[in-house]
Amino acid sequence: MEIKLVNLSQNTELVLSHDAFDYVLETADWGKVKSTTNTVQYVNLLGAAIQSTSLQPREIEIIVWLVSHSKQEMTDKKAFMNKFINPLQDIECVYGDYSLIMRPVASIQYNNKEIRYNNQILCRCLIQATAPMPLWGLYKNKTITSKSTRETPFWPLIIPTGVGKTFGIIPADAAYSIENTGDVAVGLIALLQASGDVVKPKLLDKNTGKYFEFNVTLHDGDTLEVSTVTGNKYARLTSNGTVTDVLRDLTQGSIMSVVLSTGVNSFALRAENGASNVTLSISYSPLWLEVQEAEEY
Repeated sequence: MEIKLVNLSQNTELVLSHDAFDYVLETADWGKVKSTTNTVQYVNLLGAAIQSTSLQPREIEIIVWLVSHSKQEMTDKKAFMNKFINPLQDIECVYGDYSLIMRPVASIQYNNKEIRYNNQILCRCLIQATAPMPLWGLYKNKTITSKSTRETPFWPLIIPTGVGKTFGIIPADAAYSIENTGDVAVGLIALLQASGDVVKPKLLDKNTGKYFEFNVTLHDGDTLEVSTVTGNKYARLTSNGTVTDVLRDLTQGSIMSVVLSTGVNSFALRAENGASNVTLSISYSPLWLEVQEAEEY
């Protein structure tokens, strides 16, 4: 088993592995995701009706051994760990293809009671942390990119007189299918790149009918980036190097809660005029409750 810890404030990283010879991973306990359910009881109701369920932070414990060849080397490694594990700084934990942001709840803990666990050659350390957002995401987001034209087969090439031959089709209503393999609905980041004038671009969730549309006009080279990710929602228009906040230009009926539900999602890219002049990229990260993999011994 191997995990990578990245201190996001210091931009430093630490790789822990069962097969390492310097920072040896003993165990990584990811804890579990606990929930809190709010219920209400009515007259003559058997039991209770669930109103809402919320997920609680995840508690994490990692045990690592520092291995050194001299007293000075051990002192240097402890100095690094003392600085790296900081309760005021977030750490990204990377496990396989997955990632989780955690915050240490205490400084690094050494075993000072038994010399066999803390000497100039070996030192056993405990890292305790909490993940406010308890779900695992992908270390690198998935990105789906559209093409503004759809190719058509033409071989063998025969061009009828007076009729011509179709080499490509530009759909008036481009549809996109995206599968969310995670356990919960997640927000998305949509990037619209214009290759010509585009009036009032709109992204429609065909499953739910929800959409966001902006009362703006994109010109050749302009980009519109829209994020519906919880805690990081924005809409930015970039034109000639100038970035403008266009949230105020949302049309009536638009919402910033267009998300990827679990399973297959169907979207349509539309515009009042010039929909064929847009290339759409959608980035997202599924979220999972647990991602434990089988380990070799």
